[in-house]
Amino acid sequence: MNRYPETLLILVVLVLLTILWAMVQEGNKPYKIYQEIYKNRRLHELQALEAGGLSGEERDKILDLRLALKRDLPGLQEVVLKDGKKERCITCHIGIEPISESHPVETFGCSICHGGDPLSVSLPAAHDGLIGGKNPSDFRVADQGCGRTMPDGTACHQGDPLEERNHIQRVKTTIMATKAGEIANPRYSFGAQKSLRPLYGVAGIRGKEPVDREKTVSALRPLPYTRASDLPADSEGKMIRTDPTGAEYTFSGHRVDTELHQHCADQCHLWSRGVDQPYLFRASGCSSCHYLYDKEAYYRGGDPTIRRDEPGHGSFHRLTLKIPYSQCNHCHNRGVHSLFTMQFDKRTDLDETAGLSGEALRLQDYYVPMTLFTRCEYKLDCIDCHTDHEVMGDGYLYVDKLAQQRIRCHTCHGTLKAPPVIRKLTADEPPKIQRIMRTYSRNAGEDALFTSEGEILPHIRLEQGKLYLTGKVTGERFFVPQVFGSRCRQDPGNQESNSCHACHDIHLKP
Repeated sequence: MNRYPETLLILVVLVLLTILWAMVQEGNKPYKIYQEIYKNRRLHELQALEAGGLSGEERDKILDLRLALKRDLPGLQEVVLKDGKKERCITCHIGIEPISESHPVETFGCSICHGGDPLSVSLPAAHDGLIGGKNPSDFRVADQGCGRTMPDGTACHQGDPLEERNHIQRVKTTIMATKAGEIANPRYSFGAQKSLRPLYGVAGIRGKEPVDREKTVSALRPLPYTRASDLPADSEGKMIRTDPTGAEYTFSGHRVDTELHQHCADQCHLWSRGVDQPYLFRASGCSSCHYLYDKEAYYRGGDPTIRRDEPGHGSFHRLTLKIPYSQCNHCHNRGVHSLFTMQFDKRTDLDETAGLSGEALRLQDYYVPMTLFTRCEYKLDCIDCHTDHEVMGDGYLYVDKLAQQRIRCHTCHGTLKAPPVIRKLTADEPPKIQRIMRTYSRNAGEDALFTSEGEILPHIRLEQGKLYLTGKVTGERFFVPQVFGSRCRQDPGNQESNSCHACHDIHLKP
């Protein structure tokens, strides 16, 4: 008996089943779900643009885009990097914003910072081996993320011959990362140490050998716990016995130490992410400052894998050097720590900012109530005054915020006895400035303003005998009035900010 027809029938059925199975699998691929979200969002955006009164040519382009999106999903997306390697991350993350102009995706891709499997388009395989989860700039992994070395040997943000470019090492020594003074003060007040000189930080760290031993220390040990039973547990219930750098925790017997961990040292610094509450959301590490969050922390970008109705996300997938005061205020000016209760007392007036914008918002939102501040302090952003070394550190471990501070009112405004420090740039300085601060271009022979420690303020220029500041965030231009030669009644020997506030506080009547 000839079995050929039966065999052929079986083969045909198997082929059809295989095709059907492949079609089902293709339809069930996770990236299809995200691309459907992207498609619907994009169609809605294009429809809104079309209704906005465009020219005929522009309307035709938008119509073509809409028709193309309606016909089919974008499908598998692939980026070919300059070195020939391929990545498919944007198959799911289609529509995501470029992280920054300095990190073009065609050159860097995604995995060089984030890790993972850049050729996979399914979970969990694509995210296997992610560096730092969602944040490769977290200090625990920043050496592998922001601080890594490129395949061609180029150092990213550490390992550079120019010390100023070694951001990872420097920023870990800043007072915002160590909290040295904030830890030493309550420990001294509660009898846990004999002086205000810091012994401990958030994490164990060694800095440069001190030049000024009143202002700096050579090393900090990790803040101890009161007793071993106070150690926190990880997600698997195991005791965490080491700090983020791997240094062993010790036990002091002083009650204040565990309370410092619970109410201060475990959250309010660059090693930690923010608190999941309005105004307090933020990321950790480098992204604490360079990755912007709204007060409610809703994502407003184009990545379809991130929900827009879920708090806890940065506004956009974007790093920036233009850091507004509102980003600083995810940590600062949101309340005060009480030494008596060891608790953080949050501001109660923040709801009053609803509906405000512009100058009215800045006046209400910028500082904690009852704070004295001048017109320039609330019109400028924090980074317009505070220098790179103040914020990012310089490798030294300072004993407190005041010791690290470089800027005073007289840095820009001078005193009755002397103008601010202005000198001409030498031939080797402009290239260095350009490499450290790429947004500024200065020329040899130009007059430049410096702090008393010799750090340049590149955004302030001398023009026809007058100083002008250009806002680093807004680009707004401000005239900088001078005390020298004026009728100011200040005491030249007393240059604390409160002395200036006595006459120039914004709340005083003109």
